[in-house]
Amino acid sequence: MSHPRRFPFLFSDRAIPSSRACRLTRDAAGLGAVASLALLAACGGGSTTTSLASGTVTVPGAPTIGTATAGDGSAAIAFSAPASNGGATITAYTASCTGGGSTKSATGSGSPVTVTSLTNGTAYSCSVTATNSAGTGPSSATVAVTPAAATTASAYPAVYKRLSWEAAASVSYSGDCSMTIATTGVPAYHAAYYLAPVTTEYPTQVATTPVSGMAMSVVPYTASSINGSTATINICPQKATSTTSTNMGVIGYMLTGEALFNPYEGGGAQTPALSDNVSYTFTDSSGAKFTASFIDKCNSHPTPLSAGYDWHYHGVPTCLTATVDLADGPSHLIGIALDGFPIYGGRDISGNVIDVSTLDSCNGITSPTPEFPSGIYHYVLPVNVTGKQSSLNCYSGTVSQVKMALAKALACTRRYARLTDRTGPDGADRSRAMTRVVDRLPPGRRDGARL
Repeated sequence: MSHPRRFPFLFSDRAIPSSRACRLTRDAAGLGAVASLALLAACGGGSTTTSLASGTVTVPGAPTIGTATAGDGSAAIAFSAPASNGGATITAYTASCTGGGSTKSATGSGSPVTVTSLTNGTAYSCSVTATNSAGTGPSSATVAVTPAAATTASAYPAVYKRLSWEAAASVSYSGDCSMTIATTGVPAYHAAYYLAPVTTEYPTQVATTPVSGMAMSVVPYTASSINGSTATINICPQKATSTTSTNMGVIGYMLTGEALFNPYEGGGAQTPALSDNVSYTFTDSSGAKFTASFIDKCNSHPTPLSAGYDWHYHGVPTCLTATVDLADGPSHLIGIALDGFPIYGGRDISGNVIDVSTLDSCNGITSPTPEFPSGIYHYVLPVNVTGKQSSLNCYSGTVSQVKMALAKALACTRRYARLTDRTGPDGADRSRAMTRVVDRLPPGRRDGARL
């Protein structure tokens, strides 16, 4: 009579702690070959990889094939584990797809395994094998699949809906192509103090920016003053017939919930913010030492308190990329622009730094990414670039004029505001009523302008 509840580890392929197994010798007596082999291995008298039936490990059986889901130049092959693992743990599964005179393979630890680099429109026959320490077992039965190029209407939303946003942002969807981002605006990282343009509230000048010559004062981080916002974005983007210059103010949102601004700091397209950075080190009244910067280590800062205190980036959000990317690995999707195209860091699918000369005028490129292995159009925030290509200078897709006007005004104050895109599928502007919102916002204030 077996006792699976008393000795669950004897009926698995996991290693048995030797001290525990040896103590159970008396209790396991009489359980037969299964217990004897397991205890022998645990007490140093044999191998845990010994086959219970023949005394040697054999290759696994054939997996049971499931369905194949076609992708853009890819296929996801589903399967079930084989009935026999051959007496040892299965370490890998390999899916192979043959068609068009070639075979492509991919390896994974479980179902499904996605095979890439397939040719769209070509019929493939796919199967799966399992591998353990003895080798690779027989192939499963085959399943047919024909990869197909994704349409713009489906490629982006499918990926966007799988994104993980940080606590400051919440995301909802309406239909297939509309996404609403609501954010508190509170940054995931912040310093204790920042440098901001001199104001009547903070009149003491401690530094001057190196390019624009703005007089800077020390300002404490004030979480209670940070503004949030809500934006509705068309996530089925298509390239417009011509580009549109990015506005001052919000041009997109990062997964942290913080806004992305264009490269420039106030006064139109004049001074890239990252090239105008300056720092000041001081000791406060308690004797603690601090360094305040105009742009922090994450490439972000707030607009002045008098201009809305809206947190935003002017370049690649290094604190975010440090958490989602490996040091020398590919860049992953980190944000979405107001025109609906995705935003990435500055490394290609192979982990190489992207040369800005390969980007178009909007910092865009069509190439493979981890989320779109067959390639798709996306924006790039380059690595170690502080000039005019540190952020987006234009939109490749369509953004309504009203939305841009509102986003620019929101560089001054975004409190309780909504950036709602009511542009129809034909490009017609459906948001005329929102001009009344723009007209009520205070004019004349711009991010980083001298006050």
